[in-house]
Amino acid sequence: VTAAAVMAAGVMAAEATAAAEAKAAAEVEAAAEAKAADEAGAASAALQPEAGFLTGVSDASAAPAVTMCASCGAPKSKDSFSGAQLKKVDGQRRCKECVAGDAFV
Repeated sequence: VTAAAVMAAGVMAAEATAAAEAKAAAEVEAAAEAKAADEAGAASAALQPEAGFLTGVSDASAAPAVTMCASCGAPKSKDSFSGAQLKKVDGQRRCKECVAGDAFV
């Protein structure tokens, strides 16, 4: 084994170590960027207004399982309200009975 061969092996080992360190540093940086993006996304989501904030209309799935009828004031389950009524915000939802009662007035 010549000195040149030993030196070449050392250089190759040093290059492999440097490459591994660079890869590890890139992985750490990518993980830090992903964490920062997740935190920024969570902060942004926290600042978003609730569905229906400006329009008075929300997603029907966002309605609580039990909600109050704005007309009779009774707590009722979601199936006591039509889809259109469930899309409205609290304080505007009316149960099927109260809506049907309007038809007879």
